[in-house]
Amino acid sequence: MRKKDNTSAGKEFVIISIIAIIILSALVYLIQYISHLDFQMTNETTFQIFLLILVVRYYLPFFLFTIVLSLIILFLIHITKKR
Repeated sequence: MRKKDNTSAGKEFVIISIIAIIILSALVYLIQYISHLDFQMTNETTFQIFLLILVVRYYLPFFLFTIVLSLIILFLIHITKKR
């Protein structure tokens, strides 16, 4: 029974990390797509796009840190559940 619980906890951790990696790769792709767009639009939309790029550049490291921290905390919770 205990081994089954350990493997299920490991599977949950792997699934959560895979989802986090997919989300981060989608964000990176979005940044690349936005940076390669033609800026021949109205001033308002270009301002919104530049604001989005600014927010992503400054807050993406924070989000990365929080995702990694939450994964570590989940892993520690699973380790303590084993005992």
